[in-house]
Amino acid sequence: MLVDEYNVAGQAYPSTLEEDLKIDKFDVSSEFIKHSETYGWYSTAYELAMDYEARIKSKLERVYALIDVRVRAQMNNASVRITEKKVENTVITDPEYVELQSLYQDAKRDTGLLKAARDAMQAKKDCLISLGANMRAEWSSEPSIKHRM
Repeated sequence: MLVDEYNVAGQAYPSTLEEDLKIDKFDVSSEFIKHSETYGWYSTAYELAMDYEARIKSKLERVYALIDVRVRAQMNNASVRITEKKVENTVITDPEYVELQSLYQDAKRDTGLLKAARDAMQAKKDCLISLGANMRAEWSSEPSIKHRM
């Protein structure tokens, strides 16, 4: 797999996606049971990651506003001509803003990875349904299997 762990709201969890996506075609019943739990985990982790990302984005916007006010006051006190570009450049290079922006970008990446994992688990569910339907069709068309039942 491409990632060793998933970060959900600042908490690291080991990635088991490669193993979770495997299907034991000789024990489809167990696969269906196991899938519900793992799909639930990935869906929940994705929702929590989206919430965390939204919270970081909101905090980033607030920090931007606070730094903007501070920068404008400093420029005004220094009798520096205030332009939007000067203010913006000063804000986006402020260490506090840069650090929080990096955290936000990490949160966006984590959300994307968990969305992809959840989508992969959805694809596994579709495969399991198809596999189960094919097996039922084979059983119903095979006379020797009907006789054993």
